[in-house]
Amino acid sequence: MSTTCTDADRAGPDARPVPPPGSLTQDPPASLGAVGRAVWATITQAGPDQDHDALVLERYCQLHDDRAVLLALVDTEGYVVPGPKQPSTAHPALRLARDIEAQMTQLESVLTLHVEARDRLGLAAAGEVC
Repeated sequence: MSTTCTDADRAGPDARPVPPPGSLTQDPPASLGAVGRAVWATITQAGPDQDHDALVLERYCQLHDDRAVLLALVDTEGYVVPGPKQPSTAHPALRLARDIEAQMTQLESVLTLHVEARDRLGLAAAGEVC
């Protein structure tokens, strides 16, 4: 059961949220690239009310890294590339990026990053309760 917190309960002496024992560190894992680190920071800065499993969050951020690499490849090589049996076809990296996006969508539900997922689980928005 959750109770309502005051701002003083949520913040440490430097006014940053105090993570609960055993929660995520603000520092992203070394395995993440630039895009993954940015996603990690965005999610963990939501505050201690977002109680995520670190391994699931790391995997989610790695998927962002993988997707960014694939989309950069498409930007470099073009949306349409020569095909093996056709004169031209959509870049194969696009299909891989869409597969990754499907995995990301599933993890977003697990990480309760969607309002619908939080509502389904009876969770309040970040910062509303402890």
